[in-house]
Order: sequence, then structure tokens, then C-alpha cells
Amino acid sequence: MALLGNLTGSSQFFNDTAFYNGAISTSYRNDNASNAYLYVNKGGNGDRQTFTLSWWMKLGTLDSDGDPAGTIYTSGYSGGGGSQGGATVIFSHQRISISNQTSNAYDWQLTSSRHFSDSSSWYHICVAFDTTQSTASNRIKLYVNGVQETAFDTEQYPSQNDNVKFNNQHEKIGTWDDSGNRYNDFDGYFADWNLIDGTQLAPTSFGETKNGVWIPIDTSSLTRGTKGWRLEFKQVGVGTAGSSTVGADTGGNDFHFTSSGIAASDCAMPDSPENNFCTLNPNARGTTNVALSEGNLKFVKSGSNFGNVLGTIPLFSGKWYCEAYMSSSNLTQVGVQEIINTIYQSSGDFGANTDLGMWDSRGYYYDEGTAGGSPPTYTTGDIINIAFDVDAGKIWFGKNNTYNHSGDPANGTNQSTGSTNDLSSIGVTIAGNGEGGGTAVYNCGQDGSFAGNKTAQGNTDENGIGDFYYAPPSGFLAICTANLPEVTIGPNSATQADDHFNTVLYSGTGSSQAITGVGFQPDWVWTKGRSVAYSHYLFDSSRGVQKRLMTNNTNAEDTLSNGLTAFGTDGFTHGGEAGMGNNGDTFVAWNWKANGGTTSTNDASATSIGDTDSVIQANTDAGFSIVTYTGFSGSSGTATVAHGLSQAPEIIIHKSRTRTSAWWVQAPNVLSSPSHFLALTETATPYALSSYGTMSAPTSSVFSINGVDGVGGESANYIAYCFHSVEGYSKIGGTYTGNGSTDGTFVHTGFRPAFWISKNTSSTSEWVIIDNTRDVDNVAGQYLFANTSGAEGSASVMDFVSNGVKIRETGSGTNSSGHTFIYMAFAEAPFKYANAR
Repeated sequence: MALLGNLTGSSQFFNDTAFYNGAISTSYRNDNASNAYLYVNKGGNGDRQTFTLSWWMKLGTLDSDGDPAGTIYTSGYSGGGGSQGGATVIFSHQRISISNQTSNAYDWQLTSSRHFSDSSSWYHICVAFDTTQSTASNRIKLYVNGVQETAFDTEQYPSQNDNVKFNNQHEKIGTWDDSGNRYNDFDGYFADWNLIDGTQLAPTSFGETKNGVWIPIDTSSLTRGTKGWRLEFKQVGVGTAGSSTVGADTGGNDFHFTSSGIAASDCAMPDSPENNFCTLNPNARGTTNVALSEGNLKFVKSGSNFGNVLGTIPLFSGKWYCEAYMSSSNLTQVGVQEIINTIYQSSGDFGANTDLGMWDSRGYYYDEGTAGGSPPTYTTGDIINIAFDVDAGKIWFGKNNTYNHSGDPANGTNQSTGSTNDLSSIGVTIAGNGEGGGTAVYNCGQDGSFAGNKTAQGNTDENGIGDFYYAPPSGFLAICTANLPEVTIGPNSATQADDHFNTVLYSGTGSSQAITGVGFQPDWVWTKGRSVAYSHYLFDSSRGVQKRLMTNNTNAEDTLSNGLTAFGTDGFTHGGEAGMGNNGDTFVAWNWKANGGTTSTNDASATSIGDTDSVIQANTDAGFSIVTYTGFSGSSGTATVAHGLSQAPEIIIHKSRTRTSAWWVQAPNVLSSPSHFLALTETATPYALSSYGTMSAPTSSVFSINGVDGVGGESANYIAYCFHSVEGYSKIGGTYTGNGSTDGTFVHTGFRPAFWISKNTSSTSEWVIIDNTRDVDNVAGQYLFANTSGAEGSASVMDFVSNGVKIRETGSGTNSSGHTFIYMAFAEAPFKYANAR
């Protein structure tokens, strides 16, 4: 049965009831290019001293300078030009700004320091007013994902008992009103808008924290006062206000909003804070000449040369289906691209960078860099079917539901093209490319009308999710978070990310301190002074208390009697050493869990695992182990050492405990060979050290050592910290290529990061460390260098977002053009559940 717009039936809306509350199932798309907005006349003002605004939003396009475009809410506007006045919540330079104006001048203004630059997931915003408060900062409270903002670029509050122009009888959502003239329309999605008249509420009236993630709760029982309202966006009618239109007030007061510029296809969309659908990612496009619209589902490439854009959801396994509507006959490519690639850093065809498959409108495929396959052409009005199996490395393309080459995705036969690589470790996402007006509109299951170009047919996947024009092949799913597999470490699993890694901050007292708040017994503790230049101090429970190593020098292990003196159940204790707790100085401690200090000995001769005995403390769930071993005599040769993990380590950090030596970092999947190393103590490029013995790549049971002093030679005692990636929790030995721009490389990690360390492998540079505890919002830039004792520096380095990292600086340490960087990152939350940051 053909349906106009999106479905309103229950099968359309899917909530992961194992984790979410089923509180929000729909959103509406406010498309800037369509001049879309909602407006209401309530027939009188509400309480203009005490009230609360709450909404969920997913950002749409980011304009050329990286700023999210659009006004969120306006109220009480009158006059025009120099006499203009009113109240707004608006974006300005990636920040939320709340203001009141009279005669085109600000009466007061509150502008966040936080940058809002994440278009891949959902934010919850709560603005709570009570101008009767005697303390100015209590008169307006801004909360993001349940946490109150305390840092502002501009911080001016209304005077006590001021009747602000918010909660006026005239209100608009999605546009700025200047005497009837609109501009700066919002671009993105809104869900569950509430105005609570007469009460200043906390965000806990609208959401709750569950295992570290802010999620919606049912707001239907809230008392909204005389002039309050609630918009759930469950209706598909547009235009005149009413109970069956998109602006229907379901809060009880019937202040229904009229819509303008909103189409039926923008209404009752299944993209929501409880089921986030894949879109195209404005942070991951090769050129600003790729314009995005329609909630980031439509791309248009202007000018000459190809330019591409990637999707927001990284996929590491499973079978997936999406569709693309061709709205231009110009050169267009659609398909699936590996997510670690760097082609989106500059304009150009996919060429050698395509690793699964793209179909070009001119009639050929790209598959691992090879153009060919002789598919048909396609043109304006065609719908392209895209079905792909990540595990099998196969992709099928169809046109108007006829698959090329008699392809049968359900049976896994006659694929269009594919990959010979292990995509479960690489990951893929949707991609679009074009030249000279190349255009397509994607549908990953959220809009079977392709922004009104077709009449939606209402097909779902086998989980009952989605609004597809054509039925997905059996076994293939809509690309949305509800369909993503559960990760082993995450909010809906037995343990969360901060059960395995956590960062704590503290101030020194000059005497012994118990540092708590880690949440577990840490087995590897890495501390660093922030405010003053102190060495990095590293302790672990395998070597025992007081046994110090320092990454910024080559010293052998020493015994520091007033260093770390105890590993506790929720942290550690230090004895007052200046470098860990000088009075008045600030410190950071990064903490990893291994096995609670319990080790096991691998007798190589008895187990036949490895050549050399080792003592192992392993956290196999988190892909981390601490290994101590003794090297062999001399400075050449090789041997193997058991590491205790379930798969091969991707980064191993070696250090001699008994001799002065470099910290050698082995990354066999990234560097030229297993015998190439980076030095954590240095800024140098990789060293080729095969002359000391040609090492083999790590296996699922052992890693190789050679005679390098600091890795395995000279009969020394050694420590090795071993890591491998765990989906949704860590990305170990990832790489990216810099582009030398403040609109820098986007790095998919598959999670919202909590910790990041990276190094330029193409030239000399520092080892840069960023975390989400020293930087609670974007742009993150409180950096430390692992290879120096220097105090913390500050710059606009990168954004941590829900699915990865967006580089925001041009320096050699993170983003030199054309240079390759290696990184290691740990998660705050997997993308399946991560809020936008």
C-alpha cells in the first residue's frame, strides 16, 4: 500500500526496549533549504519570569566555516530593522546563544563556550528560567545532555524579576522572525519539544542518566501550566494548525503550531534519540563544494573535480540495505566506502581508495581501486538499491529493484563487486561522490519518499524497522543504531567503558593522598602534572607499588618510596612525591584495568607457548595485558613471548626495567614491518631495527622480540603493555592522513572517545594526549605530550564526537597535510548509545 510521507503505524517506530524507555519514537526534519519552520499564537503571554524549554535535536548541515546554521526558537518579536526586538535561542559560531533584544541591541546574552559540531547523533537541551532568583547565574540555566553548562563566552543575565520576551504569545521554532521576515532557519531534526509555563525544571524532568548515557523519559505527565505545550511530531499533516498536523500540541493546552515549508515527508520520521539513523556526515566530506541538505540525506557536488562525503554510522559486521534516489543526471557515484580511508580529505575520484564498492552513473564500478564490471548506467529518477554484507565483503547494486548481473543478495550470489580485505577490522559506511552537479538523496530507512521525490511505500526490514521504497532483501537491515549489534563493553552490557579505563583529576596537597573516583582497582596508572612541568609517572600492579617508569626519559625503573604506595579498590594512594602531588598543583591520572593485580606465569617449555617465560596480567574483554619477561643474551636474535590476550596485539609498548633504553612502540599493522618501532620517548619517525633480528607479527598467543636494547636484548628485565581493538571500546593502531586544515580529517572510531594519543609517523612530532575529563566539551585542546615533561598546553586541537574525532588544527602533531598519523583511542560510549557532544 502506498503511503504519503512517513508511516505512523507502530511497526515504523523501533525502540531498543532493553535499554531505552520507549519515550520518543519520532522527529520532524526542519530543512533550511525549504525555509521550514513552525509558529503559534497562544492568545496571550505565559509566565515570562519562570518557565522551562526542553528539546532534543540532531544537527543538519554545517556551513562552510563549520558553524551549524539555524535559529532554534524565537519569541515575542516585533518591529523591524533598528526597532527590532525579541528573544532567541540560536546558533552562532557553533555555540548556543540565548538572548533578549530591544531596538536591535542585546539586553542580555548567554553564549556557551561549548562548540556544537556533532551531526551524527542527538543532543538534549534544557533552558530553565527563573528571573526571581537573587543569584544571577540561577536565573538562566543551560543544560546539555543533563549536565549544566558553566563555561560561557558571553555571560550576561537578565535583571532580577525581569519579564523576558520568551514565553510570549507569539512563538516560532526553526526560524528567526524580524517583523514578519524570516532568516537563519534551523537545519536538522527536532524531537519532543516542551515548554513548561510557570516552573523552572531540572533536566531530570525530561531525561535520565543510564550507565553513563543521557536518555529520554516520558514527559506526558508533566504539568505544563497555562501557556505550556508539547510537540511530539507524530502527525504527518502540514500547514494549518490542528491535532493532525506536525505541530500538534499533545501537552493538553491545544496550542497547535502551524507549519510552513515543511512537507509531509519531513514529518513523523523514525530518526529519534532512541533509534539514530545513518545520514551523510558534514564532518567527513572531501570538499566544501559538496552541499548537504534534507537532514543530511541529499548531497550535491558543484564545480569540477569529484568530491565525496561519507556516512555517520561505521559498520564492522552484518548485512545492510539502503537506497539512493538520483535527482540529477550528472556524474554521480553511490555505494559503500571503507571508513579509515582518507579520500575525503581532498577532492578527487574514489579510485584506489575504494574498498567495497561504488557505482558510477556513467556505467562502471569502483572496487579496491579498479574501475570496471560493466554495469548499466543510471539517470535522473532512478532508485539505486544498495545491499552489502560486511562479513563476506560483498555488495550488490540494483536499479529500480532489479539487481545487476542477476544478483541475489538474499542468497549471497552474483554480487556486483566486493573486497578481499577483512572489513570487520576496517569498517565501512555509506558514501556519495559526484562532479559538476552530481546529486543523490539517500534513504537508510528513515524516508522512503526521498524528501518528497517519490511516494513512500512503507517497506520495513525484518526487524520491522524503516520506511523503504523497496523491500530490503531477506536478512538485510536498515542502517540505524537499533540494528547495530550489542558490543561487549557498553551501557547495555555487563561492563561499561569506564569499568576498564577512566581518567581522574586531582590537586596535590604536598602529602600522602588517596586518589579515588576511578571506579575500579587500576592496574596501570599513568600520572602527569598539568600545571607544572613534571615527568610522566607510570606504575602497574604487576611490577608492584613504588616501581616507577617515565615515558619522557629513558631511565630504568626506580623505586620511589613516596610515589604510588597502594592500589585501592577505587583508585590509588601516593605518598606525597612532588611529581604526583605537590601542594597546589593540578594532576591527571589515566587508569587501565588488567586483572586486579592477579598474574599468571607462562612456562614456555611446559605450555609450548612462546620461547620465553612471561608473567601475564590480562583483561581479555578489554584487549589489554601487562607482560613481564626477561630478554635473551646479546643484541641480536629473536624469541616469542606469550601475551595472554585472545587475539593479536595491534600496539605493544616495550620498556627495559633494568637498563636505560627507549620506550619502543611496536605497531605491526601500521609500520613497515614488525621490526619497525616508534620511540615514545622521542619525536622521531619510525626506526628500522631488523638488524637486531627480524621479528614476526604478533599472533593470538605470542608477540616477537629481538635484540634491541629495550625490546628483548642484553638479558634485561622487561615490561610490555599490549593492546588490541575492541569494537565500541577501543581503536588501537588506527591511522589517518592529515590535510593541513582547521576543517581537518575526520577519524571514525565507532565510539565517542574518552582518551586519545597520536603520533605523526611521516615526520618528527610530539606524542599528543587529549582526554574528555580535562576537556568536558568541544573543542578539546588541553594537551600533554607523552615524550616531554612540559606542563599542559591549550589549543583548539580536535572535537570528540559521537562516532569519532574531527581534527581542528593544522599542526605537525595532529594534521600536517599528506602525513600519516597513528593513534590509540578509548571510548566514553559506543556509537550505538552515544549522545552528540
